[in-house]
Amino acid sequence: MGCVGGCLKVLGLLSTPAWLFGATGHAFVIHVHHHVCPSGPTTWNSQALSQLGRNVGYETQAVSGTRCEGSFAQTQARAWDFVKHAIDQGLPCYGRKLNMPEYYVVFGYDDTGY
Repeated sequence: MGCVGGCLKVLGLLSTPAWLFGATGHAFVIHVHHHVCPSGPTTWNSQALSQLGRNVGYETQAVSGTRCEGSFAQTQARAWDFVKHAIDQGLPCYGRKLNMPEYYVVFGYDDTGY
């Protein structure tokens, strides 16, 4: 939610973090990994969060994939092009697992990466 909030600040859409958490439903999610480990929040299917963003005035688009897929390198290339295009249009972006299994705001890129 920190990344979403950061992106919304860039767009001038966020009033308060409490409104963002409540309007997207994230404040009401209780999700515990079946092995009861701290990774519970990262295993939640956050698709509803994206859909409920309309309550706050934003819409998200995504490119996603897993390393288990045979075409993961192609998915990464598609995501790279997608993010570069969005940034070129002045749209804020965020990604997951760019360096480690966390979320990151992506605010620029060069010839070697984000």
